[in-house]
Order: sequence, then structure tokens, then C-alpha cells
Amino acid sequence: MNDLDTLIEGDKLLLLDFYSEDCGPCKMLTPELEKVEESLDNSITILKIDIGKNTALTTEYSIKYQMRGIPTLMLFKRGKLLWKHSGYINKETILNHIKQNESNY
Repeated sequence: MNDLDTLIEGDKLLLLDFYSEDCGPCKMLTPELEKVEESLDNSITILKIDIGKNTALTTEYSIKYQMRGIPTLMLFKRGKLLWKHSGYINKETILNHIKQNESNY
């Protein structure tokens, strides 16, 4: 099991952000994710994955979780994908999805 698998299987929420450095919506999403992390007081781990530098992982997750574009956010806890979103999304909407899914799992 690699480090990412360990985080996905863990009890702490994990939000993966698949992005590219030259993607406009990805750049807009970065400050929103920073605000999410601040709002949740470290009760979540946010991990950014550059698709250009992590092609094997990106391919694996594209197939396994039907990832079709970037940015793509995936929320995990205890090995389960709780929520997935592709495209730009604001802090409030991200927080709503996190809170809704955390309370259901």
C-alpha cells in the first residue's frame, strides 16, 4: 500500500485535487481550497495532484473513478469515495458537500 492509499483508507477526510498548472479553472480553485482548509481547522487533508507530473496515477484514477476533466475534486474517507466534482466550484459549495457527506459516513 502506498502513501496515497493509506490516506484514502484513513479516518480523516481526504480531498484530492487533480489539476494542471496551465488550467485557468484550476488556478481559480486554488484559493478556494485554501479557504476550505482554513475553515475546517485541519480536519481534512487536501492533496493537489498535478496531472502532468503524475500521469500513471491520473490514468488509474481516470479509469477507476471516471474522471473526465480538470480540475476534479474527489473526497474520500475510510476508503470510500464520498463525492466527486469536475470544474470550478466555490468554497461555500465545497464546504456544503464535505459537511453533507461527512455526516452521512
